[in-house]
Amino acid sequence: MPRTSTLLAVALILSAAPFAQAQTTAPLTKDQLIQSAVLPLPEELRASATVLGHGAAGVMVTLRKGTGSMICLADDPGSARFHVACYHQSMEPFMARGRALRADGVAGAHVDEAPSIVTGVAEAPGA
Repeated sequence: MPRTSTLLAVALILSAAPFAQAQTTAPLTKDQLIQSAVLPLPEELRASATVLGHGAAGVMVTLRKGTGSMICLADDPGSARFHVACYHQSMEPFMARGRALRADGVAGAHVDEAPSIVTGVAEAPGA
């Protein structure tokens, strides 16, 4: 009898494994992406933040248009690591230029060294 119970327990665990794995790898919903994107902000700024997400072919899309001064980037579902970030709307021209450079194939530190960044075409606020 103990052997039957052990086999039954192992069978139940093994049969549940695919379901547990499916839950951890399921893509986040739009609402979950928004909720996780605004986590770096103080609670009082979260509801009014604009949230950008990763659309098809890596193009940024607006997940939520906010009314406040903060912009947050949602996690990239195609990346193995979790990464979200938020910044003031005055940084958007600089951030948008960095995204455009990456889309053109510029990588790593070269994005920050690009002539448009260095010469001030896409100047960071306060630079």
